[in-house]
Amino acid sequence: MASAAQSPEPSTTSNNQSIAPRTPGGPSDQRQDHVVVVALLVEPASGRDRARFDRLQEVRRVHDQAFDRWLPHITLIPPFFISGNEQFLTSVDEAGKAQEPDDASANDDDGISKTLTELSSRLETACRQHEQHHLLVDQVSSFKLRAYTNIHLRPGRTRLQPSAATPGEDEVVGELERDFQAMGLARGSSVTMVEGHETILRLQQDLHACLLPVTQADRGERRARGQAKGKRGQHQGRSRGGQAGGSRGRSRSSFKPHISVGQAKDDAERTRLFELSHEVLRHGSDEGQDADVAGSTTKGIVCRVDRVTLLHKPLDRPGAYDVWRHFELSDPRGGL
Repeated sequence: MASAAQSPEPSTTSNNQSIAPRTPGGPSDQRQDHVVVVALLVEPASGRDRARFDRLQEVRRVHDQAFDRWLPHITLIPPFFISGNEQFLTSVDEAGKAQEPDDASANDDDGISKTLTELSSRLETACRQHEQHHLLVDQVSSFKLRAYTNIHLRPGRTRLQPSAATPGEDEVVGELERDFQAMGLARGSSVTMVEGHETILRLQQDLHACLLPVTQADRGERRARGQAKGKRGQHQGRSRGGQAGGSRGRSRSSFKPHISVGQAKDDAERTRLFELSHEVLRHGSDEGQDADVAGSTTKGIVCRVDRVTLLHKPLDRPGAYDVWRHFELSDPRGGL
Protein backbone atom coordinates (compact mmCIF):
# COMPACT_ATOMS: atom_id res chain seq x y z
CA MET A 1 0.00 0.00 0.00
CA ALA A 2 1.52 3.30 -1.02
CA SER A 3 1.89 6.01 1.59
CA ALA A 4 0.67 9.53 0.99
CA ALA A 5 4.27 10.65 0.62
CA GLN A 6 4.69 8.37 -2.38
CA SER A 7 1.85 9.86 -4.39
CA PRO A 8 2.57 12.36 -7.19
CA GLU A 9 2.92 15.90 -5.85
CA PRO A 10 -0.30 17.91 -6.35
CA SER A 11 1.28 21.26 -5.49
CA THR A 12 3.57 21.30 -8.51
CA THR A 13 0.94 21.72 -11.25
CA SER A 14 0.10 25.25 -12.35
CA ASN A 15 -3.62 24.56 -12.62
CA ASN A 16 -4.03 23.16 -9.09
CA GLN A 17 -5.09 19.76 -10.36
CA SER A 18 -4.36 17.47 -7.43
CA ILE A 19 -4.55 13.92 -6.14
CA ALA A 20 -6.52 14.08 -2.89
CA PRO A 21 -7.23 11.23 -0.43
CA ARG A 22 -10.65 9.60 -0.68
CA THR A 23 -12.69 8.13 2.16
CA PRO A 24 -13.40 4.49 1.21
CA GLY A 25 -16.98 3.36 0.87
CA GLY A 26 -16.56 0.63 3.49
CA PRO A 27 -16.90 -3.17 3.08
CA SER A 28 -19.36 -2.80 0.20
CA ASP A 29 -16.58 -1.11 -1.77
CA GLN A 30 -14.56 -4.28 -1.36
CA ARG A 31 -17.36 -6.64 -2.50
CA GLN A 32 -17.84 -4.82 -5.79
CA ASP A 33 -15.91 -5.56 -8.93
CA HIS A 34 -12.94 -3.21 -9.22
CA VAL A 35 -11.28 -1.69 -12.28
CA VAL A 36 -7.48 -2.02 -12.26
CA VAL A 37 -4.84 -0.32 -14.39
CA VAL A 38 -1.02 -0.22 -14.42
CA ALA A 39 0.56 3.06 -15.51
CA LEU A 40 3.56 5.37 -15.48
CA LEU A 41 2.58 8.71 -13.96
CA VAL A 42 4.56 11.45 -15.69
CA GLU A 43 7.26 12.98 -13.48
CA PRO A 44 9.18 15.85 -15.17
CA ALA A 45 12.96 15.62 -14.82
CA SER A 46 13.91 19.32 -14.67
CA GLY A 47 12.52 22.81 -14.25
CA ARG A 48 12.06 23.26 -17.97
CA ASP A 49 10.31 19.91 -18.23
CA ARG A 50 8.04 20.97 -15.36
CA ALA A 51 7.15 24.15 -17.26
CA ARG A 52 6.26 22.07 -20.33
CA PHE A 53 4.28 19.66 -18.14
CA ASP A 54 2.32 22.63 -16.78
CA ARG A 55 1.72 23.92 -20.31
CA LEU A 56 0.48 20.44 -21.27
CA GLN A 57 -1.99 20.62 -18.40
CA GLU A 58 -3.25 23.98 -19.61
CA VAL A 59 -3.95 22.47 -23.04
CA ARG A 60 -5.51 19.33 -21.55
CA ARG A 61 -7.82 21.39 -19.34
CA VAL A 62 -9.50 22.72 -22.50
CA HIS A 63 -9.17 19.78 -24.90
CA ASP A 64 -8.98 16.53 -22.89
CA GLN A 65 -12.30 15.13 -21.69
CA ALA A 66 -10.41 13.03 -19.11
CA PHE A 67 -8.58 16.01 -17.56
CA ASP A 68 -10.47 15.80 -14.25
CA ARG A 69 -9.83 12.05 -13.98
CA TRP A 70 -6.22 11.63 -15.03
CA LEU A 71 -2.89 13.32 -14.52
CA PRO A 72 -0.60 12.87 -17.55
CA HIS A 73 0.40 9.22 -17.76
CA ILE A 74 1.46 6.34 -20.00
CA THR A 75 -0.80 3.31 -19.68
CA LEU A 76 1.24 0.09 -19.48
CA ILE A 77 -1.54 -2.43 -18.82
CA PRO A 78 -4.97 -1.21 -20.03
CA PRO A 79 -7.89 -1.25 -17.57
CA PHE A 80 -9.31 -4.65 -16.54
CA PHE A 81 -11.51 -5.72 -13.66
CA ILE A 82 -11.26 -8.04 -10.67
CA SER A 83 -14.15 -9.45 -8.66
CA GLY A 84 -14.72 -8.93 -4.94
CA ASN A 85 -16.30 -12.38 -4.63
CA GLU A 86 -13.97 -14.36 -6.86
CA GLN A 87 -10.52 -13.70 -8.24
CA PHE A 88 -10.51 -13.20 -12.00
CA LEU A 89 -9.37 -10.61 -14.47
CA THR A 90 -10.77 -9.33 -17.74
CA SER A 91 -10.54 -6.13 -19.74
CA VAL A 92 -12.73 -3.03 -19.54
CA ASP A 93 -12.59 0.24 -21.44
CA GLU A 94 -12.31 2.85 -18.70
CA ALA A 95 -9.80 5.42 -17.39
CA GLY A 96 -9.25 7.50 -14.25
CA LYS A 97 -6.93 9.69 -12.23
CA ALA A 98 -4.93 8.48 -9.23
CA GLN A 99 -5.96 9.05 -5.61
CA GLU A 100 -4.67 7.68 -2.28
CA PRO A 101 -7.18 5.44 -0.42
CA ASP A 102 -7.54 5.12 3.34
CA ASP A 103 -5.62 2.20 4.89
CA ALA A 104 -8.87 0.50 5.94
CA SER A 105 -9.76 -0.71 2.45
CA ALA A 106 -6.31 -2.24 1.99
CA ASN A 107 -6.53 -4.28 5.20
CA ASP A 108 -9.81 -6.04 4.40
CA ASP A 109 -9.06 -9.75 3.87
CA ASP A 110 -11.24 -10.34 0.80
CA GLY A 111 -11.00 -11.21 -2.86
CA ILE A 112 -10.10 -7.69 -3.96
CA SER A 113 -7.24 -7.27 -1.51
CA LYS A 114 -5.93 -10.79 -2.12
CA THR A 115 -5.91 -10.30 -5.87
CA LEU A 116 -4.31 -6.86 -5.65
CA THR A 117 -1.69 -8.25 -3.29
CA GLU A 118 -0.91 -11.11 -5.68
CA LEU A 119 -0.69 -8.71 -8.61
CA SER A 120 1.58 -6.48 -6.53
CA SER A 121 3.97 -9.31 -5.79
CA ARG A 122 4.30 -10.15 -9.47
CA LEU A 123 4.65 -6.54 -10.57
CA GLU A 124 7.27 -5.82 -7.93
CA THR A 125 9.42 -8.72 -9.14
CA ALA A 126 9.12 -7.62 -12.78
CA CYS A 127 9.93 -3.99 -12.02
CA ARG A 128 13.15 -4.95 -10.27
CA GLN A 129 14.43 -6.32 -13.58
CA HIS A 130 14.33 -2.84 -15.15
CA GLU A 131 16.55 0.13 -14.37
CA GLN A 132 15.45 3.65 -13.62
CA HIS A 133 16.08 6.03 -16.51
CA HIS A 134 14.86 9.17 -18.22
CA LEU A 135 12.38 9.09 -21.11
CA LEU A 136 12.36 11.75 -23.81
CA VAL A 137 8.83 12.45 -25.10
CA ASP A 138 9.35 14.51 -28.26
CA GLN A 139 6.88 13.25 -30.89
CA VAL A 140 3.28 14.22 -31.70
CA SER A 141 0.95 11.59 -33.15
CA SER A 142 -2.69 10.48 -33.24
CA PHE A 143 -4.97 7.50 -33.59
CA LYS A 144 -8.52 7.41 -34.86
CA LEU A 145 -11.37 6.15 -32.70
CA ARG A 146 -15.05 5.92 -33.57
CA ALA A 147 -16.15 9.22 -32.03
CA TYR A 148 -12.94 11.25 -32.23
CA THR A 149 -9.22 11.32 -32.96
CA ASN A 150 -6.88 11.07 -29.97
CA ILE A 151 -3.95 13.50 -30.21
CA HIS A 152 -1.01 12.57 -28.02
CA LEU A 153 2.70 12.84 -27.28
CA ARG A 154 5.03 9.88 -27.81
CA PRO A 155 8.63 9.00 -26.98
CA GLY A 156 10.96 8.81 -29.95
CA ARG A 157 14.15 6.87 -30.60
CA THR A 158 16.64 5.88 -27.91
CA ARG A 159 19.48 8.30 -27.18
CA LEU A 160 22.80 7.03 -25.87
CA GLN A 161 24.41 8.67 -22.87
CA PRO A 162 27.67 10.49 -23.77
CA SER A 163 29.86 8.05 -21.86
CA ALA A 164 28.64 5.21 -24.11
CA ALA A 165 30.32 6.67 -27.19
CA THR A 166 33.40 4.95 -28.60
CA PRO A 167 36.81 6.57 -29.32
CA GLY A 168 36.81 8.63 -32.51
CA GLU A 169 33.27 9.89 -31.97
CA ASP A 170 34.23 13.19 -30.36
CA GLU A 171 31.83 15.17 -32.52
CA VAL A 172 28.91 12.91 -31.59
CA VAL A 173 29.88 13.02 -27.92
CA GLY A 174 29.97 16.81 -28.03
CA GLU A 175 26.51 16.99 -29.55
CA LEU A 176 25.08 14.57 -27.00
CA GLU A 177 26.81 16.43 -24.17
CA ARG A 178 25.12 19.63 -25.29
CA ASP A 179 21.81 17.79 -25.43
CA PHE A 180 22.21 16.62 -21.85
CA GLN A 181 23.18 20.08 -20.66
CA ALA A 182 20.12 21.50 -22.43
CA MET A 183 17.94 19.02 -20.55
CA GLY A 184 19.48 19.97 -17.23
CA LEU A 185 20.98 16.48 -16.82
CA ALA A 186 24.64 16.69 -15.92
CA ARG A 187 26.89 13.90 -17.12
CA GLY A 188 27.55 12.93 -13.52
CA SER A 189 23.88 12.91 -12.46
CA SER A 190 22.43 9.82 -10.81
CA VAL A 191 20.55 8.65 -13.91
CA THR A 192 21.83 9.95 -17.25
CA MET A 193 20.47 7.43 -19.73
CA VAL A 194 17.70 8.93 -21.84
CA GLU A 195 15.65 6.22 -23.49
CA GLY A 196 13.13 6.05 -26.30
CA HIS A 197 10.06 3.92 -26.80
CA GLU A 198 11.97 0.61 -27.01
CA THR A 199 12.75 0.68 -23.29
CA ILE A 200 9.09 1.27 -22.40
CA LEU A 201 8.08 -1.54 -24.77
CA ARG A 202 10.36 -3.97 -22.94
CA LEU A 203 8.99 -2.86 -19.57
CA GLN A 204 5.39 -3.20 -20.76
CA GLN A 205 6.00 -6.67 -22.18
CA ASP A 206 7.48 -7.93 -18.92
CA LEU A 207 4.66 -6.45 -16.84
CA HIS A 208 2.06 -8.00 -19.12
CA ALA A 209 3.81 -11.38 -19.01
CA CYS A 210 4.01 -11.38 -15.22
CA LEU A 211 0.20 -11.04 -14.94
CA LEU A 212 -0.64 -13.90 -17.33
CA PRO A 213 -0.26 -16.76 -14.78
CA VAL A 214 -2.83 -15.06 -12.55
CA THR A 215 -5.37 -14.61 -15.32
CA GLN A 216 -4.86 -18.08 -16.78
CA ALA A 217 -5.27 -19.77 -13.39
CA ASP A 218 -8.75 -18.30 -13.03
CA ARG A 219 -9.90 -18.89 -16.60
CA GLY A 220 -11.77 -22.12 -15.92
CA GLU A 221 -13.82 -20.69 -13.05
CA ARG A 222 -14.56 -17.55 -15.00
CA ARG A 223 -15.82 -19.50 -18.00
CA ALA A 224 -18.13 -21.49 -15.74
CA ARG A 225 -19.64 -18.24 -14.53
CA GLY A 226 -19.62 -16.59 -17.95
CA GLN A 227 -23.29 -17.03 -18.73
CA ALA A 228 -24.39 -15.50 -15.43
CA LYS A 229 -22.16 -12.52 -16.03
CA GLY A 230 -22.91 -12.14 -19.73
CA LYS A 231 -24.64 -8.80 -19.52
CA ARG A 232 -21.84 -7.24 -17.55
CA GLY A 233 -19.28 -8.74 -19.89
CA GLN A 234 -21.01 -7.32 -22.96
CA HIS A 235 -21.40 -3.91 -21.35
CA GLN A 236 -17.78 -3.69 -20.23
CA GLY A 237 -16.22 -5.24 -23.33
CA ARG A 238 -14.93 -8.44 -21.72
CA SER A 239 -12.24 -10.25 -23.65
CA ARG A 240 -11.96 -13.91 -24.49
CA GLY A 241 -9.35 -15.57 -22.35
CA GLY A 242 -9.49 -12.91 -19.65
CA GLN A 243 -5.91 -11.78 -20.01
CA ALA A 244 -5.09 -8.32 -18.79
CA GLY A 245 -5.47 -5.88 -21.64
CA GLY A 246 -7.46 -8.19 -23.93
CA SER A 247 -7.43 -11.76 -25.18
CA ARG A 248 -3.90 -11.35 -26.46
CA GLY A 249 -2.89 -8.48 -24.22
CA ARG A 250 -0.83 -5.65 -25.58
CA SER A 251 1.66 -7.14 -27.99
CA ARG A 252 4.90 -5.46 -29.00
CA SER A 253 3.30 -4.29 -32.23
CA SER A 254 0.02 -3.01 -30.77
CA PHE A 255 1.32 -1.20 -27.67
CA LYS A 256 1.92 2.47 -28.45
CA PRO A 257 3.19 4.36 -25.38
CA HIS A 258 1.62 7.81 -25.38
CA ILE A 259 0.49 10.73 -23.23
CA SER A 260 -2.93 12.01 -24.31
CA VAL A 261 -3.30 15.71 -25.09
CA GLY A 262 -6.92 15.83 -26.22
CA GLN A 263 -9.66 14.65 -28.55
CA ALA A 264 -10.48 16.13 -31.97
CA LYS A 265 -13.85 15.63 -33.63
CA ASP A 266 -12.99 17.22 -36.97
CA ASP A 267 -10.00 18.20 -39.10
CA ALA A 268 -9.88 21.75 -37.75
CA GLU A 269 -9.68 20.54 -34.15
CA ARG A 270 -7.07 17.96 -35.13
CA THR A 271 -4.89 20.59 -36.79
CA ARG A 272 -5.23 22.91 -33.80
CA LEU A 273 -4.32 20.16 -31.32
CA PHE A 274 -1.26 19.19 -33.35
CA GLU A 275 -0.13 22.83 -33.28
CA LEU A 276 -0.69 23.08 -29.53
CA SER A 277 1.12 19.78 -28.92
CA HIS A 278 4.21 20.94 -30.80
CA GLU A 279 4.05 24.22 -28.88
CA VAL A 280 4.01 22.25 -25.61
CA LEU A 281 7.16 20.37 -26.62
CA ARG A 282 8.98 23.64 -27.41
CA HIS A 283 7.55 25.72 -24.56
CA GLY A 284 10.16 28.04 -23.05
CA SER A 285 12.89 27.32 -25.61
CA ASP A 286 14.50 29.26 -28.45
CA GLU A 287 12.34 28.44 -31.49
CA GLY A 288 15.18 29.30 -33.87
CA GLN A 289 17.51 26.87 -32.15
CA ASP A 290 14.89 24.12 -32.32
CA ALA A 291 14.51 24.70 -36.06
CA ASP A 292 18.26 24.58 -36.67
CA VAL A 293 19.01 21.40 -34.73
CA ALA A 294 16.88 18.54 -36.03
CA GLY A 295 15.95 16.14 -33.27
CA SER A 296 17.62 18.29 -30.60
CA THR A 297 16.55 17.51 -27.04
CA THR A 298 15.74 21.21 -26.64
CA LYS A 299 12.39 19.97 -27.94
CA GLY A 300 10.42 17.57 -25.76
CA ILE A 301 9.64 16.65 -22.17
CA VAL A 302 12.16 14.53 -20.30
CA CYS A 303 10.40 12.34 -17.72
CA ARG A 304 11.84 10.37 -14.83
CA VAL A 305 10.95 6.69 -15.13
CA ASP A 306 11.67 5.30 -11.69
CA ARG A 307 8.44 3.58 -10.64
CA VAL A 308 5.28 1.93 -11.94
CA THR A 309 1.88 2.46 -10.29
CA LEU A 310 -0.99 -0.01 -9.72
CA LEU A 311 -4.35 1.76 -9.47
CA HIS A 312 -7.89 0.55 -8.83
CA LYS A 313 -11.44 1.65 -7.99
CA PRO A 314 -14.95 0.13 -7.74
CA LEU A 315 -16.29 -0.57 -11.21
CA ASP A 316 -19.44 1.53 -10.80
CA ARG A 317 -17.72 4.50 -9.14
CA PRO A 318 -17.14 7.42 -11.52
CA GLY A 319 -14.06 9.59 -11.43
CA ALA A 320 -10.64 9.03 -9.97
CA TYR A 321 -8.69 5.86 -9.20
CA ASP A 322 -7.02 4.95 -5.90
CA VAL A 323 -3.31 4.16 -5.75
CA TRP A 324 -2.81 0.64 -4.42
CA ARG A 325 0.99 0.60 -4.69
CA HIS A 326 4.02 2.08 -6.42
CA PHE A 327 6.77 -0.30 -7.63
CA GLU A 328 10.30 1.06 -7.82
CA LEU A 329 12.49 0.17 -10.76
CA SER A 330 16.03 -0.89 -9.87
CA ASP A 331 18.54 1.85 -9.13
CA PRO A 332 21.55 1.59 -11.50
CA ARG A 333 23.71 2.78 -8.59
CA GLY A 334 22.77 -0.36 -6.65
CA GLY A 335 20.04 1.11 -4.45
CA LEU A 336 17.60 -1.72 -5.24
